[in-house]
Amino acid sequence: MLLDEIDRWIFDWGNKKYAYRVDYPEYQLVLSDEMRQGWWPSAVFYTHPVMHLAPLNIVYHSTTIHETELWCFDQFRKYLPKADNYAVEGKCDFWYSYYLLDSIEGKLLRLFTHGTLNIASREPNYHQLLIFRNEDEKRSFDTSLSEHFDDYSDTVIQNQYQNQIQEDSVQNGGGLAYSAFQVAKCAKLYEDWLQARQKA
Repeated sequence: MLLDEIDRWIFDWGNKKYAYRVDYPEYQLVLSDEMRQGWWPSAVFYTHPVMHLAPLNIVYHSTTIHETELWCFDQFRKYLPKADNYAVEGKCDFWYSYYLLDSIEGKLLRLFTHGTLNIASREPNYHQLLIFRNEDEKRSFDTSLSEHFDDYSDTVIQNQYQNQIQEDSVQNGGGLAYSAFQVAKCAKLYEDWLQARQKA
């Protein structure tokens, strides 16, 4: 509940290693280690395709009550909480990353984006990290994803997102099984799902 009141938190990631609740300062968000370079394929959808991360703890007095991560994209310009991964059912080695807004990471997402839920930095929001209100909404998308998985050919996805996909390289830390192509395909189908829900 304390995380829901986003205007009651003070944080300045990049300059401070902690955040705290104004009226209950015994509740803090604390980085337990230094930022280190990591990789998530969503990183290529930012202007500077490099990612950093660090362990982030929610602390009450000196007791850790939740462990997660702080993710940093676009050369320390965009700070987001760790997203969850989902292996697409019936598809071998195919994933997407997402937030549930009723989870702790979802509440942190709302907090870190000042309530906007905008995951973009200096570029448009490509939906490289999917956002759902709850598990029921995610299940709705998963059903749609299964039904429409082949709506777009690989060539269509590669052409639309060619600039991002080409940045998914070993030099940047990428080139892994979970790829920017997968992020792009799920983002495209997520956009269609959002439009269908708005029309319904």
